[in-house]
Amino acid sequence: MRALIVRLGQVSVGLLEQLEEWEYRFSFDPLWLRAQERGVLGQLFEDRKPHDIATTGHVPIWFSHLLPQGPLRRAVARQLAIDVEDEFDLLEFLGGDLPGAVVMVPGQPRLSQHPLPRPRSAPALAEKLKFSLAGAQWKLSVRPGERGLTMPVRKGETGSWIAKFHDPTFKDLPRVEFATMRWAHLAGVAIPAFRQAQVSEFEELPEGIPTGDGTVFLIERFDRGAEGQRIHIEDLAQVLDRPPGEPQYGGRYEHIAAVLSYAAPDDLRAFCERLVFCVLCGNTDAHLKNWSLIYPDGRTPRLSPAYDLISSVLYAPEFISDELALSLNHSRRFEDVDVGSFRLLAEISRIPFDEVASWVRQATERVRTIWQKEAVHLPWTDVERQRLERHLARVPLASP
Repeated sequence: MRALIVRLGQVSVGLLEQLEEWEYRFSFDPLWLRAQERGVLGQLFEDRKPHDIATTGHVPIWFSHLLPQGPLRRAVARQLAIDVEDEFDLLEFLGGDLPGAVVMVPGQPRLSQHPLPRPRSAPALAEKLKFSLAGAQWKLSVRPGERGLTMPVRKGETGSWIAKFHDPTFKDLPRVEFATMRWAHLAGVAIPAFRQAQVSEFEELPEGIPTGDGTVFLIERFDRGAEGQRIHIEDLAQVLDRPPGEPQYGGRYEHIAAVLSYAAPDDLRAFCERLVFCVLCGNTDAHLKNWSLIYPDGRTPRLSPAYDLISSVLYAPEFISDELALSLNHSRRFEDVDVGSFRLLAEISRIPFDEVASWVRQATERVRTIWQKEAVHLPWTDVERQRLERHLARVPLASP
């Protein structure tokens, strides 16, 4: 039996236990349950408290989403000589620098009196990869250092930027993401600071990381404060308890609207406007993990700033599906999206459709105007601009 104490910063929230090889249980800390001003670990836990959460075959899904899904996960597992599916060991190793304010440290199982095992030793490289970032792309958590951008290595140190690298499948992905995010920023979408960087700006990189032409996309971490303090977040796959992988593409944008109408109603307009941008820019990857709640005060959820906005339609249909990641008004086809597609979303959100339609039309006008004025100045290739023009022409929402 093993256990990990689950904390929000320095406050214990509960205990995640591995009871048998594939049996797990999360239980709440009684002191946290009795606290008057306790922080929120996640909407799921607000619904389930005070009852334990038991699972078989995997840790509770909410914790699975704290782990990377792609090459970073494989690299850490390889260096630790553990199975890539061994989530408990990965959480134990990466628990000091997880997304949001979650910290996980070894603890005492409730039904065991055995002393805690000694911490697992790790090779030097794995010690440098002691952070977790969600997603399937090669990413690093970095911070400015004396000799350039560097990964956090000291205990308690965290990265302030996410660096996203070349992907052999998706040509020029860092440049495409930068161009898309610039378009979104100019159109009024709330986005953290971001910029293009070069591999030469990094003090050191893990062996085998793909670098392509040397271009890197950098975006500031909105779950870290100016002084490195942890700001809690959870993505919508965690909120809706959907497993990582294919299930995070299952669902409807109306589901996100329903969550926001309950948890953060003041952000429904921002959600609609961001969804308009995703449709018009050809973002086929705006799945549940690419929408998050943020808790600036530790308790009150808001829609987080935008991230992972990519005109992924540029890679369709060869490498990615040529449709929306989630359905809108029962359809994923870009060709079906018009103002009326937001009627069901308005009904679920209990907002008059005329008001939502006004939000959608104004956002559409901003996105189209920025494209017409700035597309030639954004770092697209001529072929990419032509592809995006064809995409806009097939979306009814984009028509004047």
